[in-house]
Parts: sequence; structure tokens; C-alpha cells
Amino acid sequence: MNLQKTIFTTLATSLLVTTNAQAFDVIKGEDINSGGLNTRTTLNQTKQAEQQFLNRLDSTVGTENFENITSNSNSNLDLSFPGAGTATLGGNGEIHNIQNTSSSAIAYDLEQGLYPSSGNKYWFTEAKPQGNSSFTIDFSEDISAFGFYAYDLGDWGAKLTLKLYSNNQLVDTINNLHTVKTNGSTTGSAIYIGIVGELLSSGVYETFDRVEFTTTGNGIVNTSHDIFAFDDMTIAKSNQLETISYAD
Repeated sequence: MNLQKTIFTTLATSLLVTTNAQAFDVIKGEDINSGGLNTRTTLNQTKQAEQQFLNRLDSTVGTENFENITSNSNSNLDLSFPGAGTATLGGNGEIHNIQNTSSSAIAYDLEQGLYPSSGNKYWFTEAKPQGNSSFTIDFSEDISAFGFYAYDLGDWGAKLTLKLYSNNQLVDTINNLHTVKTNGSTTGSAIYIGIVGELLSSGVYETFDRVEFTTTGNGIVNTSHDIFAFDDMTIAKSNQLETISYAD
């Protein structure tokens, strides 16, 4: 289930790379689906964002694509990553397989544009307002990089925020991750987010050990939460990052 990283060199100039006021660089790519229900967006900007993120890591990291995960319960899911320990997915979630065409849940997913970014499986989950059983990931080791794909966020007004913690202390809040609409016009759009700790002048990378997926809305129907497909998750410890530059 852990695929070895491939080095890529071709990057698109339209990708967004931002530096937060705190301690993490954010690489973002978004592919808007304008086809409406029952259509699947083509991954262009998201694939290039993933490539740019992976180029910040060395060849020892792995990516979880959920293809070998058989659990279909709402309990926590523990995943192992080469050299980076384990990641525990919490909150309400389960494996969905788009080949299971007899399932009414999968049929609804496909109508709403929820797909895996690779293979046939993904983690079906939900982001909610903070403190309300939202999707979380806890890491057994301090990590410095975290990347993932997500399908079908923000089409009815919900806005995703990522909160990074270290030893129960909030170390960064990452906003503006995707387009937000209120009429379903971006149903099935995809994003790729890559987060990388900055290398400080002391030679130490910033780290975190927990990610919380939270949402805010604006009073439109279904904006207090957002159900989405989560796939191709990559994590790395500080010793698995390629040295780029020192932060000021």
C-alpha cells in the first residue's frame, strides 16, 4: 500500500506555493469540475502540485493509496509509512470502492463527484466545525511534511481549514485551500495540498504531530460540514526532506 516516491522535474508556473506567517510552506493545486453531477474532473493542476511536493522529499517516503485496505467501518484507521511511523485517521470515515457499483452509497458518491485520485479506493470522510468529531490525523512521530488529494470540497459554501498541532499546541492554521461556491457549481472538484516545514537557520525543520480538518460556512444549506474523498496521502519526517533553503 505504500508506493515509493517518484522524482518529477516538470512543474507548472500556475501552481500556488505560499509561505505562511508561521512555520510551514503550502503547495496547492486545484482542478475545478464544471461539468456538474455525474462527471469526473481531470487531474492537471493537482498532479503538478503533488509532483512539486514530492520533489521536496527524498526517495524513502511512501504514499498511502488505500488500495490494500479492506476495513469498511467507522473506527479509527492506522496506516504505516516507511521511516515515518504510523498515522491514525480519526472521525467518521470508511473505505469506498468505486467498483462496488451495487452500493447505493457509491452510486451517490459518483453522482456527487467523489473519486479516488488513483486506483479504485479512497477514504470517505467528513470535515466539521472544530470540536465536533471532525476528521483528524494523529502521527506517532513528529513529521515535517504532509500531502493529500481531496475531492468535492466547497461546492455548497463550506470552507476547509487545516489546524496543525505539536504536543497539543496549535502551531499553524492553514486557510484558503480551495474555491468556495454556494450553488453546487463546483461539485466534484479536486485539490492537492502539500505542507512542508520550513528549515530554520538552526538547521531544524518545523514539525507537527496532529492535523485537524475543520470547516466554517455561511448559512447556506450543508455548510456546517463537508463530506469528501481523501486519497494518496504522503507523510515525511524531517530527515526525509531534501534541503532547499533556510528560513529567515
